[in-house]
Amino acid sequence: MQDTHVTAFINQQPPKLRNILSALRTTILQSGLSIEESIKYGLPFYSYYGQLCFLNPRDEIVLLGLCKGAALSNTQGLLEGDGKEVRHVRIRNLSDIHQEALQILLQEAMLLNEVAKK
Repeated sequence: MQDTHVTAFINQQPPKLRNILSALRTTILQSGLSIEESIKYGLPFYSYYGQLCFLNPRDEIVLLGLCKGAALSNTQGLLEGDGKEVRHVRIRNLSDIHQEALQILLQEAMLLNEVAKK
């Protein structure tokens, strides 16, 4: 279900970023029925058995951050970064959104969160 605060956040962004954020939001929410969204730390965050991912608009790109990205297989080769836990996918244009690959990554992250909670 879409959170009104996240909608307001997205609507405040420049048009190019707004379009990317909206498309990523749809992809994330379609990845699982129980994914919840909210604003945390000033950004849209998505939770599923704990923190799953977040959207971070910056200048001309949007970062899709995966909270436990370092533990993911990254067989799609989309994840960047060298943080202790978080990895991200850089999205510069709508054409950079590889929906199927992102959903596979999100499904893996969801499974990781489920296993960690049990």
